[in-house]
Amino acid sequence: MISPIRLSTGAFNGIRTARPCLTTLYLCVARTFFLLSLFISFSANLLSTASTMQCWGSLVVIIYARPDKQEALWLAVKIYEYIRRLGEQAYFDISLYNYIGEGYSYDDLRFTSQKKAIVIGGDGTLLHAMRLIGCRQVDVLPIKVGRRGSYYKVTADRWIESVKALVEGRYSVEFLPRLNVEVFTQSSTMRASALALNDVALLALGSKTVELQVEVDGSIVYSSVEGDGVLVATPQGSHAYNLSLRGPILFSQNVMVIVPINVIGYYPPLVVSSSSTIRISVKRTLHSPRLIVDGCSVARLVRGEYVNIRMASECSARIVRVEEGGWESEHCRW
Repeated sequence: MISPIRLSTGAFNGIRTARPCLTTLYLCVARTFFLLSLFISFSANLLSTASTMQCWGSLVVIIYARPDKQEALWLAVKIYEYIRRLGEQAYFDISLYNYIGEGYSYDDLRFTSQKKAIVIGGDGTLLHAMRLIGCRQVDVLPIKVGRRGSYYKVTADRWIESVKALVEGRYSVEFLPRLNVEVFTQSSTMRASALALNDVALLALGSKTVELQVEVDGSIVYSSVEGDGVLVATPQGSHAYNLSLRGPILFSQNVMVIVPINVIGYYPPLVVSSSSTIRISVKRTLHSPRLIVDGCSVARLVRGEYVNIRMASECSARIVRVEEGGWESEHCRW
């Protein structure tokens, strides 16, 4: 007969000791799995957040609109919201804050480092926006909401496809030359400067005439022009003030035109190369003539002062064209 196995008191004590150890092991494993699950959950949330941040694109578009035209401001808000829905960033120019209000993002066209802009309005709005942009390389999409729009190919009813093309980079850039305008004192010290997309005019003040001298590359072409002043226009600006003065329309981008304004005597317009430098000097005046650049008064000149005008090849306007075809004026369809 086999005797039953008898466990000693020590064996019982070993079993009692092993049970707490197993319990501790189970707790350690459970705690490890719990911490692992927390880590996996945190990593998933982090990746999700990073993915969301990547979906918000790095492209930034600055929007400028004619502030006194309600239709232009309304369209600006629609475009702002549309660009945001596309996952890109949009900002209004800071000058529109008092017209649009809070709840939107703003930037300053005068100092922004962004490379794309939308201008909503007419030709005057674009000229003002280009003054704000200065010489920086910004691609500008003009959308017409105004009376005159010689620079505009996109109308308000077709803004969606054009804005989408701008955001996606599906467009060409038309480079329009600008004039670099510098005002010098009698001692040849520069005291003012500006850029012109359309034209530059030195105009007599009031009903009095002004006597001017015009030089091209150091050679005198008009020794003494007495009248209301002298205009210098770019090719795209030749359809504006220049045309009303019976000046020629320029189709080449490599020329400028000089047009005397209501002068005494016969002084025909003169077309000069874009590589030339034009100097207009004040010979005689009773009232200081005004220097007007793209419709904006820049300076008043006195006798002995002069203006140097040349093509600013490094500061060409970058106009976005979604469709093929370049700048075209309605006056060129005769």
